[in-house]
Amino acid sequence: MLMIVTSSGLKIYSAVLLTTITNELLAKHWRQFLFYLLLQGVVYTLACAISGWNSWFQEYVIQKMINDLRIHLTEKLTQTSYQQNQAKGAGSFVSWMTNDMQMIADQGFPAVYQMIEHCTMLLFSIVVLVKMHYSLMIVFAFLSLFTLYLPRLANKPLMQRFQELTVENEHFTGKMSNLFQGYATLYVPNALSYLPKKVQQFSLQLAKRNVRAAKVHAFSTFLSSFANVFSQIVITGYSGWLIFRSIISFGAFLTIENLSANVMNAMGNLANCLIMISSVQPIFEKYELLQRKEKQQTINQKLVNHTLQLENIDFS
Repeated sequence: MLMIVTSSGLKIYSAVLLTTITNELLAKHWRQFLFYLLLQGVVYTLACAISGWNSWFQEYVIQKMINDLRIHLTEKLTQTSYQQNQAKGAGSFVSWMTNDMQMIADQGFPAVYQMIEHCTMLLFSIVVLVKMHYSLMIVFAFLSLFTLYLPRLANKPLMQRFQELTVENEHFTGKMSNLFQGYATLYVPNALSYLPKKVQQFSLQLAKRNVRAAKVHAFSTFLSSFANVFSQIVITGYSGWLIFRSIISFGAFLTIENLSANVMNAMGNLANCLIMISSVQPIFEKYELLQRKEKQQTINQKLVNHTLQLENIDFS
């Protein structure tokens, strides 16, 4: 968390230096220009180094969370009833531990970290823009909402497609397990040619689900990119108008351009992050559907001591 905030702050400071660099260049202050240019290079290099270190540490933390999630899920599976366990089958549980966990590791947890980074960049950028001119904040607010909510039009169908994909992954794993468990049965009558045909059939079904999910995701990406580019064009035009009115300096133009790119990219990526988190939500909901087996009440049966009594017996 601290590394993300530090890296974002340094990148924003590097963008702010563009104003000073441009103004010193226009004023033909060569030494000051070189000094701030060198300072910007040092700041940005440090930001990139921290960002690279954070990427490694982030993956380390994600893998630990995935391992903990596997253990938690396994403990939950041990608390289910025998009938529920048999109804799902081993193939479904293997898919949960492999395919679902990989999807969470690729799309779920990284999206959370990216949201933190984008929110930090957004906050720092807003502070700088307000200091330049308050009207920039108003324009950015409207464009940010536009950039954030436009891609959400694809949110519901994307969740549905990813839910279908997780179910198909379960079916695929179960079918493949059953298929190769029958290897010995097919080997004896020399009917192994049956295997490639069934593998192709099952693979095509899984591929169809993947393509459908990718199609909706591509549409979501298009909406995000369109909103991003459109917003940056509007910001460029508005900042140019402020310069013509001598409200801000010419040197601030490059800084505004850089910050607008940061803000709009952050908003666009933030929308994508929300969509990606929503796409893995059905996986966690599926885990919550596992019901615990009812605790069997132990009935302590009292042992009754029976006494065998013999009466009226004569020995002759």
